[in-house]
Amino acid sequence: MQLNEIHNPSEHASVSLKTILLVFAIVLIGTLGYLVYQQNTEIDNTDYGANVIQNSETTTQNSTAETASADPCDFSTVTASVIPGKTFDIFGGENFSTIVCGYIHTKEQNVGMDEEIIKNVAYVAVKKFKDDAFKAKIEAGITGEGNTVNAKLGSDYLLGCGCLEGGKIVASPEPTGGLMSLADQAKFIASTAEKPVIMKLTYEVHGGSGCTCCTLFEKAEVL
Repeated sequence: MQLNEIHNPSEHASVSLKTILLVFAIVLIGTLGYLVYQQNTEIDNTDYGANVIQNSETTTQNSTAETASADPCDFSTVTASVIPGKTFDIFGGENFSTIVCGYIHTKEQNVGMDEEIIKNVAYVAVKKFKDDAFKAKIEAGITGEGNTVNAKLGSDYLLGCGCLEGGKIVASPEPTGGLMSLADQAKFIASTAEKPVIMKLTYEVHGGSGCTCCTLFEKAEVL
């Protein structure tokens, strides 16, 4: 190239533009890299402990609700039609039905009148009554009326329901239609003080008679 050769202005512009673009690209890449670094190293201020506490409180509340609803003597969990009692005459003077919560209790005792007859007598051990008037009648029968069919076991009331023989509940004399279905017998026999069952007891008008495996109610149903 000669010293006095004239240069094209576009050549200088092209070199300058490339230089500017190169510098801009370097700055842009550096900036993006710095932002990515800042994002990755930023301190996480999320309060995970609060979430754990909240979740724990929710679990505790749910467990409490489940425990409350698991009350085996919660009468609101069952539906049954009953004949309301007026005097709750348990000795055959009135037709009525009532709801109780209890479990089976058995004890061997002499049920004979003129001779000794040992039977495994069965009782509905009532932990809770739906009708307070019925509870008062049972209490009066045990303490003041000489009722030998019913009794008390601590704070529970024992209502005679025949005898336990061969894995079945039998009454003598047997009420018309049977005292309890086989399915209900199985549930009742499997009940315990810790796992009682809710039952509907039906009393009917009848004349008094002698009995060995005695019951004052005519029918029992596990609800």
